[in-house]
Amino acid sequence: MRKELRHKSNKQHRDVKMKTYVDDTNYYGIKQSDMKGLVEEFTPRIKRLGVKRFIPIAEKLLQDEWFEESDFALRLMKTLQDKFDKDTLTVFEKWIDKYITSWVLCDKLSAGLISPLLKSRPSTAKSMIMWAASKDRMKKRAAIGSFMLHARRGNFLDYIFLISEMMIKENDDMLQKLTGLLLKEASKSGQREVLEFLKTRKHKMPKETFNQAAQNISEKTRKIHSL
Repeated sequence: MRKELRHKSNKQHRDVKMKTYVDDTNYYGIKQSDMKGLVEEFTPRIKRLGVKRFIPIAEKLLQDEWFEESDFALRLMKTLQDKFDKDTLTVFEKWIDKYITSWVLCDKLSAGLISPLLKSRPSTAKSMIMWAASKDRMKKRAAIGSFMLHARRGNFLDYIFLISEMMIKENDDMLQKLTGLLLKEASKSGQREVLEFLKTRKHKMPKETFNQAAQNISEKTRKIHSL
């Protein structure tokens, strides 16, 4: 796998990545089209392996700190999402604790892997409350991000509001903004519920969170509800 990834390395694309993301991440500089092609090429083999046999392979890719290797591992794991079981979340938690070091990869894991697990096994949503209460910033972000796709469909609103409540006292501006985005997504199908949540918390909620959350609410509606 690494050989195939390195073969697709592109210096020009790598330079763009390094200018866009100013951090310590290593990049091969693989184009999205090439990455998509590699995922399609390896998917049949990965499906034959199954979740349990693929996990150690994924972890070898995750531990070397090359962005595309980690991205590739997460994309291939996603092809097995219909085989996730009650123990899979424990694996994802381990990955966050040991391997996930960037916001981008955290978002890919939460939206691409944890989100479908929540859909197929709703009882795992309780674990996201524990993650949100963690002192680990990456785990908090994963907890918020895992509900993002569900929020716009009006699902898991009780959990979404509980996590948003927990984040009110959060000082991290990135987490404040993400919480606001979560509420903004929830307002697309649950505007009444979001309005009620914001009305009773406006004065204690971080400004960044409130501004993001209220973006989909018209000025007229905000005035009516004294927001």
